Amino acid sequence: MELDQAIVGFCRALRAAGRSQGTERSYSYLLAQWGRWLKGVDKDWITANEDDVDTFIEAYAAGHSRTSTALIGTCLRSFYRWAVRRRHVTVSPTANLVPSERNRPLPRALPAWQIRRLLEKLDQLPFDLDTDERAEWERNRLIVLTYLYTGLRLSEVADLRWERVDLDAAVITIVEGKGGRDRVVPIHPRLLEELQIWSRTSYSGPLFRSRRRGGGALSDEGISEMFRRFVKGRLGIECTAHQLRHSFATELRRRGADLRVIQRLLGHANLNTTAIYTAVYPHRVWPPRSGRSGWIVYNRYLFAISPEHGTSVWDIVTGERLLHDAAFVPLRYHRGAAQFLTLHEDGSITISHLVDETGSAVLE
Repeated sequence: MELDQAIVGFCRALRAAGRSQGTERSYSYLLAQWGRWLKGVDKDWITANEDDVDTFIEAYAAGHSRTSTALIGTCLRSFYRWAVRRRHVTVSPTANLVPSERNRPLPRALPAWQIRRLLEKLDQLPFDLDTDERAEWERNRLIVLTYLYTGLRLSEVADLRWERVDLDAAVITIVEGKGGRDRVVPIHPRLLEELQIWSRTSYSGPLFRSRRRGGGALSDEGISEMFRRFVKGRLGIECTAHQLRHSFATELRRRGADLRVIQRLLGHANLNTTAIYTAVYPHRVWPPRSGRSGWIVYNRYLFAISPEHGTSVWDIVTGERLLHDAAFVPLRYHRGAAQFLTLHEDGSITISHLVDETGSAVLE
C-alpha cells in the first residue's frame, strides 16, 4: 500500500474516532512530510525502522520548535498504531519513541494599553466610506470584539450562526468545538449590545458573511486575512485572532478567575493547557469601575454587570444561570468572600455574601 492511501485510511479512522478536522489536516500534512523524507533517502513507510524515525525527527527538530517536534512524534505514533491494528505493518517503528517535551510559552496576550488603543481605533469610523465599505468596517469591528469578549477559537467564530446565539439568554452555544466538545459561553454585556444592533441586518444563517463568497460564511482564512488587512493594515495594530483569545483568558485570570472557569470558557480538554495562565497573574479579584458594564469572575462564578440590565450570575462549571437582571451592586472582596448590595423593588436593601473556598456556593 502506498503511503498516500494509508494516510486517507488513517484520516478516515480519525474522523470515526471524533477527532477534529484541524487534527486531521495537521496529521495529514505531517505524514506527507514523513513521506517526502522517506522518498529522499529511498525508504518505504512499511519497512521504516526505529533508526529511520529517530533520524527524521532529529532532522525535523533542527528547523522547528520543540512543540512542533513533539507533535510530529505524536502523529507518527498514532499513525503506526493504526497501521499495526490494520496489519499494514508488523511492528511499529515508533514503539520505543520517547515523547518529546513541549514548550510552554507564556500566552501572547495584548497589553492593556494596546487593547484600549484597539478599541479606540475600532470606534473611529472614517467619514468617507461608502455604504459597502461601512458595512464591511462594522462587520470587521464586531468580529474583533467577538474574539476579545468571548475567547473563541478562530474556526469557532467563523462557524458561528445566529441559531446558536441566544440574545435573550445572553449565551453563545459552540457545537462540536475542538475535540467534538460542545459548550456554552456567556456574552459580555458590551458584546451583547453590539450583537443586538447587528441582528437588525440579519438574524439567520452565518453571523459573519463574506462579500466574496456569495454571502456565505466568512472562512478561517478570510478572518485571518481580515486581521492582516484591516487590523494591522488599516488600524495599525499587529495582532491575531488567537492573541485576542489569549487576551480574553489572561484578563479573566488577572481578575481572579479560577482556572477551571477559564478552562470551561476556552473549551480546553485538559486543565494543564489552561494552567499556563498561572504564570501570568496571581489569583486576584479587581472590582469594576462604578457605573461601567463588565464582568467579575469570582472562582467559578461570573457576574455580568450592566447599569441598564442589572446583574446576571452564572455558575460556569455547570453552565447554570443562578440569577438574571438582579439589582446587584458589588461592594468589596475580602478574605475569600465577595460582598454585594441588593436593591429590592420595595426600596429595601439586603447585604449578600458569596463564599466559595471549597467549591460550594452560599448566597445569604
